[in-house]
Amino acid sequence: MKETKMWKELKKAFKEVVPYGLIERIESSITPGIPDIHYRTAQHEGWVELKQLKRRRDHWVVPFRPGQFAWLNKYYILNGVSVLVATIDTDWYFFMDDQIKERYYTLRDYVSCPMTIIRTLLAIRPIKV
Repeated sequence: MKETKMWKELKKAFKEVVPYGLIERIESSITPGIPDIHYRTAQHEGWVELKQLKRRRDHWVVPFRPGQFAWLNKYYILNGVSVLVATIDTDWYFFMDDQIKERYYTLRDYVSCPMTIIRTLLAIRPIKV
């Protein structure tokens, strides 16, 4: 599934769950590695990278561009919420924080859907003030 379609489906699910939340698609050639989506509600905030997984012989590869994996990892280390939402055909996969890797040997534990992804995002680590 193309990133544009993934974005549209996630945005729709987000707006259904949080009508007054903020979700924005970010396209930046200035800041290498910055994820595709930033979301914010009164209680939660985070960054989401969208990818299509690529199959190799015995594993799946996340086709990160230079700097993307490092950005997500650093943001997580600094106590931010980093998320990878990936697809293979019409199947969705959800990886958070230290679950984000450059390759996976099994995907069994990560299958999800757009609405579940949004609800999970809103249930994790509220913003500390």
